[in-house]
Amino acid sequence: MVSFSVSRYQASVPWPAGKFERYDMFAGEFPLSCLNRLRLRGNRQMVDLAGPSAALQFAGTLVNPIARFAARP
Repeated sequence: MVSFSVSRYQASVPWPAGKFERYDMFAGEFPLSCLNRLRLRGNRQMVDLAGPSAALQFAGTLVNPIARFAARP
């Protein structure tokens, strides 16, 4: 099960705990990034390697299927 693998990995390497909190794998939902929209804009390079998130196009949110398996206090 994906949720078990994520939890086991996070427990085995606690040193990046701040990143685990910042990028919560068990969040209830997350923004939907539309990679095809980047291509439709006609960019020669889809993503700027210096700031890859600046070019992302978002449209709504997606429900996270593993969120219900989070071990929350």
